[in-house]
Amino acid sequence: MGKDRNTAKCGKVKRSGVKLKKNGKVSDKKQDQNRINYQDYRFSWKQRVQTAAEYCGISGIFAYLFYRSLVVFAILLLFYPIYRKRKKKQLIRSRQEILCREFKDSIQCAASSMAAGYSIENAFREAYVQMQLQYGSNGLMTEELRYMSSCLSLNIPLEQFLYDFANRSGLEDVRSFCEVFVFAKRSGGDFIRIIHMTAARISEKNELMESIQTEISGRKMEQKLMNLMPLFILLYVDFSFGGYLDGLYHNVLGIIVMTVCLAVYVGAYLLSEKIMSIQV
Repeated sequence: MGKDRNTAKCGKVKRSGVKLKKNGKVSDKKQDQNRINYQDYRFSWKQRVQTAAEYCGISGIFAYLFYRSLVVFAILLLFYPIYRKRKKKQLIRSRQEILCREFKDSIQCAASSMAAGYSIENAFREAYVQMQLQYGSNGLMTEELRYMSSCLSLNIPLEQFLYDFANRSGLEDVRSFCEVFVFAKRSGGDFIRIIHMTAARISEKNELMESIQTEISGRKMEQKLMNLMPLFILLYVDFSFGGYLDGLYHNVLGIIVMTVCLAVYVGAYLLSEKIMSIQV
């Protein structure tokens, strides 16, 4: 998976009244370009080729079924940036879901270590070791905790890393946890309770989302079949009754009719995607 190593920082953070910026940027001017910005995504060359090939295939199918025209195929290729943007949003959302699950496991490991008598910093170092065992050296939180360990070895405060990570993550649960955790660290709060409450809240959201996905999995399959059905019908009629649809191509009236049909089809597809896209 290509990852955008974007704005991050272990620099100086204001100590009083610090607020996390909503635009996902770190306040310090000096930035470490090697950190992942989870609100963005940079395609690898393989993904770029794959995405472009997918769109060319889709454009070719629609240009043939609705217009039988290479000119229309070329015109449809101009809309590739829209397809790429949607693909990018899907990949960002997928990566953030993985990050959320790994974050929950990492703070639970840290809470267990603190309950065993570890200091806060050493508890997160121990969480790094546990995440390596659980998710491997390439896990998202493994990399973040590795970076955190490097920051701590340079005497950079833990809360500074947490602020930076919360800004880059784009996750409200992570942002809320980091704000409360840093406040509790300064005022001497119950860290273990805070961590367990955060982990429990994330677990509840994940379980609710999984339950919803299970309930609508059948509907999603129906949605995919219904999205493909009009295309299969056109292909069937075209191959079974040669020339039956010729009156819809290469004339003004046919182009208008097929354009309206295509617009209705795309609108129905987008509406079905929106209905099935449930956020908790």
